[in-house]
Amino acid sequence: MEAERIYEELIRHIVEVDDLGSADIKTAQELKQKFIPKSIYKYRLGRYDECGKCWDIENLKNNQIRMTLPEAFNDPYDSFFNIAIKANNEIEKRLLDEMFYKPAKRSMRICCFSESIESMLMWTHYANEHKGFALEYGPNEKSSVALQLWPVFYREKLFDISNFLKKIHSNLIPLLPALHKAIDWKYEKEWRLIAPGGECESISMPSPKAIYMGSNVCPRIEEDLTEIATERRIKLYRMSHDRHEFKMDMTLVTPKDGFSQ
Repeated sequence: MEAERIYEELIRHIVEVDDLGSADIKTAQELKQKFIPKSIYKYRLGRYDECGKCWDIENLKNNQIRMTLPEAFNDPYDSFFNIAIKANNEIEKRLLDEMFYKPAKRSMRICCFSESIESMLMWTHYANEHKGFALEYGPNEKSSVALQLWPVFYREKLFDISNFLKKIHSNLIPLLPALHKAIDWKYEKEWRLIAPGGECESISMPSPKAIYMGSNVCPRIEEDLTEIATERRIKLYRMSHDRHEFKMDMTLVTPKDGFSQ
């Protein structure tokens, strides 16, 4: 990821404080803006519940995305961090959980995006084994989306927050570990939309630039997506598997007459 080049500087700007105790977020924002990709992709499962409703389709219709607490993610180390306090028994471990880890994982909501639309692992893990779909967004630098969008950095070790506890404004402590994940997840090439507080379950998004159907897309999902794309004049693509290489290809499905956004 290009943003890896600014890791040290970005973290420093987040933790720097002025005389009033507020973090230098403005400088961090300006630095990060240069590296936000032109397109980010949100993978969707595309499953219908027992009542016949697909919330991924409903969110697309309403131009919304769901924000999730880190404690609900599939990675047990998501937004986790190392701290220079040793727990010697189960009671001390539970105390640390209640004082530090659980509050951090419940103090913000996150929506995850990828820089890549051609990752077979992403389609497998986050789009229902290629039966779902993905949405392409273009984060305008002046939009609230770009302001809340942060890169994820992949490391061999847990982020050590100990050195920052005395420097950083308390409201921003959870942001730092949320930007760090284990090296195992590097294939995701992730950018995160991060909103403070644990109350906002959904937020508004601009209309997607394009929609991508998985190579094994569910027929019902395909029907719904085709209708939405046609009505709203959004480019619709179908993904497929290349016959000669380990890679994903895409074919424009609609509109047949073509247009640009």
